[in-house]
Amino acid sequence: MMKDEVILLKVQKILDIMHNPETGFINRNLDIERLANNREERPIDTKFSLTGKEIFKNQLGKAVGCTGVAKVFLHLVDKNTLDVIGVVTTALEAYSKGVGNSGHVIVAVKLNDKKYHMFDPGKKNLKLFGTTPKIGKVIYHELLLRIKEKPYVITAITKDLEQIKSFENIKNISLSGNVNSDKLLFNKKKLETKNLLNKTKNLFKKKINLFSRNKERE
Repeated sequence: MMKDEVILLKVQKILDIMHNPETGFINRNLDIERLANNREERPIDTKFSLTGKEIFKNQLGKAVGCTGVAKVFLHLVDKNTLDVIGVVTTALEAYSKGVGNSGHVIVAVKLNDKKYHMFDPGKKNLKLFGTTPKIGKVIYHELLLRIKEKPYVITAITKDLEQIKSFENIKNISLSGNVNSDKLLFNKKKLETKNLLNKTKNLFKKKINLFSRNKERE
């Protein structure tokens, strides 16, 4: 069994490959409309129809969003050594309005505590920010224009992000957990209540941490 330090080092090495200008996938800011025309697709669909292998091979990281980035990470992972999953999340505010096009796709890796720990493969340096992703769980991403503590709800957990092949697919899975359905997975009011409870819990934790730090200084 690999130690957690070794697992995390392997994850970081993949991020290094992805974000290295020489070997990674972020170099070309390809004209997505030209690529879409070649594939006879709408530009918005091309961002999602590309496979992780295609994105990485052709260095199209700037032409795709977070879904494509997560696809690349899963493509580069040695499935025999790392246990990783894709995690689809939707902004709680958007979800409450039945909108599935405002979210973020991330990745989670399994450590020796037998829990999956989430991180954003779109960032060069590995930073774990949560454990045990569960459908319906409200989490807070530190991303998107540095907006902190914006609540997102997990709608899908999958090892197969390649099933997302169009804009319609990502909207559907962001609402229902299924690429072929847009039926809401959760009760909106329950989610809003859960979000309020999570906010209260996080605020309480911050106050406890601040109190502990002040005590240490005395």
